[in-house]
Amino acid sequence: INAEYLGPVVISLLVDKLGDPLSSVSHKSYHLLLNMLSESSLNQALLQTELERVAFLKGCPPKTIKYCVNVMNQLVFNKDERKLALKCVQSYLSLFRQMILMDSIDQSVTNAVIVGLRRAFPYSGADFSVLEHHLNSLFILANTGNFTQRVSSLALLQQLLKGGAIQLQHKHKETQIGFDERWYRALYQLLLISPYQLPHSSQLSGFFSLLHKALRSDKNLLRVAAFTHRLLQRCMFHKEA
Repeated sequence: INAEYLGPVVISLLVDKLGDPLSSVSHKSYHLLLNMLSESSLNQALLQTELERVAFLKGCPPKTIKYCVNVMNQLVFNKDERKLALKCVQSYLSLFRQMILMDSIDQSVTNAVIVGLRRAFPYSGADFSVLEHHLNSLFILANTGNFTQRVSSLALLQQLLKGGAIQLQHKHKETQIGFDERWYRALYQLLLISPYQLPHSSQLSGFFSLLHKALRSDKNLLRVAAFTHRLLQRCMFHKEA
């Protein structure tokens, strides 16, 4: 397929086929879209709009969302495509928030979202004010959602704010510090919840992995001591298993 001759209708049809019930059809459409991205004449803005439309359809299955995100995170940006890169960043954050609210977190989709954020953000102009709403929404979920939602939100925020996916400019250094404090405060709150709110022990592995990474990377020794003290307290109220 020559991308030069693909109009809006053809691109829309190919993206729609990512949700086809037949795996062979959706898989073929996925690879056709990836191949099209190698064509410099492809209208990336149009493709991103169509991918966003399908991914946010009500009841869209995780497999289709994964296809959409994996195609979107292969978009190639340049210094003149700031608006497109910023739109992709906003789409990734909104999509992840929607998945959390629907309790449909898929690790492969989460990984694809993180890859997309790392690729798009350097070209988005680092306009933090535009993204603040999305990050604040994740923090709200990290403080008010159920246990699984809170852990999932904190995990993505950890990737964004600690792992380098989003590097705030120097003028936002104080905001970066404030977000760090908010993140650790939300994590500490998980150690204060009632034992009856905790999921089955097999579901706690993600939380303890998150906690372990956080404490190992934290240079604030007083905060690490506070977390350790709280963990020892909680051990007194739980069985050895």
